Amino acid sequence: MTYFRNLKLSAKLMLSFLCVLLLTAILGALSLLQITRVYQVSADLNSRWTPATRLLLEIRSDLARFRIEEFQHLLSTRNDEAANFEKNMQVISQRRTTLEQRFQTFLADDNERSIYAAYAATLKSYLALHAKILDLSNQGRTEEAKALIRTTGSDLNSKLNSEIDDLLAISSKGGSDAGKHADDAYRSAQIGIAILLCCSLPAGFALSIFMSRAVTRPLRKAVAIATAVSQGDLTSRFMASSRDETGKMLQALSEMNASLVHIVDEVLGRTDRISQSTTELAKGNFDLSGRTEEQAASLEQTRASMLEITSTVRKNSGNAEQARALACTASGVAEQGGAMVAEMVQTMNAIDNFSAKIVDIIGVIDGIAFQTNILALNAAVEAARAGEQGRGFAVVASEVRNLAQRSGSAAREIKSLIENSVAQVSAGTALASRTGETMHEVVTSVQRVTAVISEIALASTDQTSGIEQVSQVIGQLDEITQRNAALVEEAAAATESLRQDATGLTQAMAIFKTKTGADMPPGSDAPDYRHPNTRKRYLN
Repeated sequence: MTYFRNLKLSAKLMLSFLCVLLLTAILGALSLLQITRVYQVSADLNSRWTPATRLLLEIRSDLARFRIEEFQHLLSTRNDEAANFEKNMQVISQRRTTLEQRFQTFLADDNERSIYAAYAATLKSYLALHAKILDLSNQGRTEEAKALIRTTGSDLNSKLNSEIDDLLAISSKGGSDAGKHADDAYRSAQIGIAILLCCSLPAGFALSIFMSRAVTRPLRKAVAIATAVSQGDLTSRFMASSRDETGKMLQALSEMNASLVHIVDEVLGRTDRISQSTTELAKGNFDLSGRTEEQAASLEQTRASMLEITSTVRKNSGNAEQARALACTASGVAEQGGAMVAEMVQTMNAIDNFSAKIVDIIGVIDGIAFQTNILALNAAVEAARAGEQGRGFAVVASEVRNLAQRSGSAAREIKSLIENSVAQVSAGTALASRTGETMHEVVTSVQRVTAVISEIALASTDQTSGIEQVSQVIGQLDEITQRNAALVEEAAAATESLRQDATGLTQAMAIFKTKTGADMPPGSDAPDYRHPNTRKRYLN
C-alpha cells in the first residue's frame, strides 16, 4: 500500500484504468469464446444436419412419386400415357440420383455409411424389379406386374422407407445434439459473464472510491492551507503523506508557507529602513532643488549673452556675403574683358593672314605685268621686222608695254603699302596678345579674391550656425534644468508618498501571523527566492 501511495498520480490512474480494462478484456474474451462456440454449433446444425434431413425427406418424396407413377403406368390403357409415365419416372429417378449424391457428402460416421450402403443395395434390387415390372406391363401382362408390385415391390419399398427413417433418425439426433450444445454454450456464457460482472463492478467501484480519496484528501489539505494563507495565517505546519504529485504539491505548499514567513519578516524589517531612507532622501531633494534653481538662473544669463553674439556674427556673415557677390560680379566683368581681348587677337591674326595673301596676289600681278612687258617688247621687235605691215601692231604693242609698266609700278606701290600695314597689324597683334595675358592674370586674381571672400562668407555662415546650435543647446540645458527642478519637486513629493506607502505597508503586513525562528521546526528554513536556481526549482 505504501508503494502504491508513493506512485505518481498518472501511474495510479493508469493502473486503475488498466485494471478496469483487464476486467473488460476478460469479459470480452469470454463472450467471444462462448459466441464462437454457439456459432460453431449453429454452423454445424445449418450446414450438415438440417440439409441432410431435407435431402432425405426429398428422396422419400421422390420414391413415393416414383411408385405412384409406376402404379399409374400399370393402370394406363394407352401407349402414349404409358410412355408419358415412363418419362416422368426417368425424370424422378435422375432427380433422386442427384439428391443421393449430395446426401453422400454429409455421411460422417461408419453407422451412417453402413445404413446408406444397405439403402443403396435395396434401391438397386427395387430398380431391377421395376425394370421387370415395366417389361411385363409393356407386354400386356398387367396382372403379373401387379402381383410383383404388391408382394416383392411392396416389401422392397417398405425396406427403403425403413432405411431412410434410420438415416432421418441419425440426422434428427445430430441436430438435437447440436441444439443442446448451443443451449449449453449459451447458458455457460450467461453464467461466466454474470460472474465477471459481479466481480468487476464492485472492484471498479472500490477502485474509484480509493482513487477519489487518494486525489481529494491532499487537495482538501491544499485548499485549507491556501485559505489560511489568504487570511494571513502563516503558522500552519504539515507534512506530505505520499510522494506523488499531490504529495509534492503539499510539500511545495509547506515550503511556500515557510518562505512567506521569511519574506514577511524581511519585508517588515525593510519597510522600517525604507521609512528612514525616504526621510533622508526628502532632505537631499530639498537641497538639490535649491541648487538646481541657481543653475537655471546662470544658464538663462548665458543664453542671453549667446543670443547677442549670434546677432553680431549674423551681421558679419551678411557683409561677407555682399562682398562675395561684388567679387563675383567683378570676376564676371574681367572674364568678359578677357574674352573680348581674345576675340580681338583672333581678328588681328585673321587680318595679318589676309594681308599676307594680298601681298602674294600683288606679287603674282607684278610677275604678270613683267611678263606682259616682255611679250610687248618682243611684239614690237617683230613688228619692226615686219616693216610697213606691222606698224599698227607695233603701236598696239607699245601701248600694251606702257600699260604693263604702269601696272607693275602700281603693284609695287600697293605691295609696299600692304607690307607696311602688315607690319603695323603684327605689332597690334603682339600688343593684343600681351593685353589678353594681362586680362587673364586679372581674371585669375579676381577669381582668387572671390574664392577667399566665399570661404570667409561660408566660415561666417558656419560660425553663425555653430553659435545658434550652442544657443539651442544652452536653451535645451535651460529647459532640462527647469525640468530637473520640477522633477526634484516631484521626487520630493514621491519620496513623501513613498514614506507614507512604507508606513501603510508596515500596517498591512501586520495582519500576517508568523512564528519566530526558534519556534520553527528544524530544517524548515525558507528557501531564498533571490537565488535563481531556487526560484527556478519552485517555479517548475
